[in-house]
Amino acid sequence: MFASLLLLLKKKLQPIRLSKCLLQQKFSSSSCLEIQHAETIDCDVIVVGAGAIGSSITYWLKQQAGSSLNVLVIDKDLTYKKASTVLSVGGIRQQFSLKENVQLSVFGAEFIQNINYYLSPTDKNVNVEFKPFGYLLLASEKCIHIMKENQKNQKYWGADNELLLPNELNRRFPWLNTNGIALGCLGLKNEGWYQFDPWSFLTSLVARAKQLGACFMEAEPIGFVNDTQTYDYESNLGCRTLRTILVKKCDGNINKINFSHCIIATGAETGAIMKKLLYFDRCDNLLKLEVPIERRKRFVYCFESPEGGLEINTPMIVDISGMYVRREGFSNTYICGYSPPPEEECSTENLDVDYNYFSEYLWPLLAERISNFEKLKLKSGWAGYYDYNSFDQNGIVGFHPAFTNVIIASGFSGHGLQHSPGIGRAVSELLLNGSYKTIDLTRFNFNRIMEGKRLTEDEII
Repeated sequence: MFASLLLLLKKKLQPIRLSKCLLQQKFSSSSCLEIQHAETIDCDVIVVGAGAIGSSITYWLKQQAGSSLNVLVIDKDLTYKKASTVLSVGGIRQQFSLKENVQLSVFGAEFIQNINYYLSPTDKNVNVEFKPFGYLLLASEKCIHIMKENQKNQKYWGADNELLLPNELNRRFPWLNTNGIALGCLGLKNEGWYQFDPWSFLTSLVARAKQLGACFMEAEPIGFVNDTQTYDYESNLGCRTLRTILVKKCDGNINKINFSHCIIATGAETGAIMKKLLYFDRCDNLLKLEVPIERRKRFVYCFESPEGGLEINTPMIVDISGMYVRREGFSNTYICGYSPPPEEECSTENLDVDYNYFSEYLWPLLAERISNFEKLKLKSGWAGYYDYNSFDQNGIVGFHPAFTNVIIASGFSGHGLQHSPGIGRAVSELLLNGSYKTIDLTRFNFNRIMEGKRLTEDEII
């Protein structure tokens, strides 16, 4: 299967003729002329999105297929100034309710702790400084049965954690106020966070992918075309094959890139990009094929506690309110955040930080749960985009149902960084072998959205 697919991918593409209809609808006359004379690039696989997911997919494709596969990655900003990867908190937890997410976390922890084995040789070793202090998830009385069932499954799927009753929590963490807490689950192994800038993780993936022969281009996708026409979604649904993508480079020039397969891994921008590129809004009866991924804005705050710090090995605490807090380094410094209810979501027009949000929402939650935090000093904050799957808050991985050669890998609702090693490996298996060989992500495909069958994850943070 692998050899035959490589032959298919390497098959010479037919010359591309741009659609006059597309040119008239989407571009001005001067733009049409520019596109018709644009430089053409051929590749086997184009990966749209160079964050953790896209770069991991690229790494695994090149690691498995080597020079026999020509992989090109495009991203509108290779400085990653607004990339979710580099703005994330950076943690690994295995406390999920779905088998796939637990397995992805188990492999993610193994990959990160052995990153120099996987990414060697790189220009320099990567010191991730993994802190295996675990996550402590707290549950109220109404959620106690869910936590018990999840913990039993997590251990069966390879995680290592234990349940703690309120009196046990008080003995181990005397500073923790257990009012309203019925049960806690503490990760014991391969769970915690890596005390390094996620930039190092991402750039190491990119560096290794480049060493293996992958190419990265700073460009923004502006449209798909095929050899004769724009796509008519009222016919031949599921039989279309995309062959060319138009991209605009930072210097304003437009390139035509011919490909055999396209992988969309653009995180929080996936829904908007797919809608723009594939014109779903032009056909009402196909609106259910829209990718339900949107960006949400999340704040992270850094503060000091003048009342004294918590133990060095304090786990990352996830409160029943959704607030989380953990140490940042070995000083008396902490970071925290909070996922608000839908009615309190803020604008995503920019990444400005709202410090009133900390005072009004987060500080009261911190002070109520941990008395040491009744007095604190806010030092800084930042914001990042969260690729929110509005359908069921789980990732979408697999072929798009309307196209034979487009794969989506997005919508992980906050846990994409920790799962990126396993997702990248799985997507490469799907493309090169035709099926998953390690972690089976079949249930993450697009069909569940078309069928209205939610794959709900109980432990989203």
